Amino acid sequence: MSNLGADLDSEYLLSDYPVIEQCVLLNCRYVNDGRPFWQYIVSSSTGCWDSQYFEELYNYYTTEKACHLCDPDAEKVFKNLRNAGVKLAVLSNFDTRLRSVLRALECDYGFDVVAVSAEVEAEKPNPTIFIKACELLGVKPEDAVHVGDDRRNDMWGARDVGCNAWLWGSDVNSFKEVSLTTSLLLLASKLHEPHAFLICISVCARL
Repeated sequence: MSNLGADLDSEYLLSDYPVIEQCVLLNCRYVNDGRPFWQYIVSSSTGCWDSQYFEELYNYYTTEKACHLCDPDAEKVFKNLRNAGVKLAVLSNFDTRLRSVLRALECDYGFDVVAVSAEVEAEKPNPTIFIKACELLGVKPEDAVHVGDDRRNDMWGARDVGCNAWLWGSDVNSFKEVSLTTSLLLLASKLHEPHAFLICISVCARL
């Protein structure tokens, strides 16, 4: 934020982490797309209450400058999965800016569903967000695979509602591995009753 007149280091910002808990208690996490929540967090952490500064920072996180793709093979893999009949969803503890971020990074790839906590009014590991994503896709939780990088929020949260769950960095390490493992599951399903598979990617891009 130095270009906005606030030169703060990460240790200072993290020292004010309790303001997040306070804001949650104020029940403003899901008000108006989370904007009041983030404004409170930013202003309380930095001591800067200028709305113009906040808007510049808030909007910055809708651009490709704030994020990067975590895997260059993502586009090819997602398209191959869709061609194989796999429904795709992005499931994230974020707000509706995620759609702008995906477009800015040119990685929206025709996802069937973008489920964000700000709209669902629940965040992982709350079962509600997983169930809602499955409902929007028209699949049963047991026919869905969730891929995420957080053991508690992603893996345990998904399994609690009956989804399969793969932990990024452990069960799978790249989108190529996601594609290969899914292909094997699809092949195996043909030996029994066909299933619809969902890959919920919680982290398509990283800050």
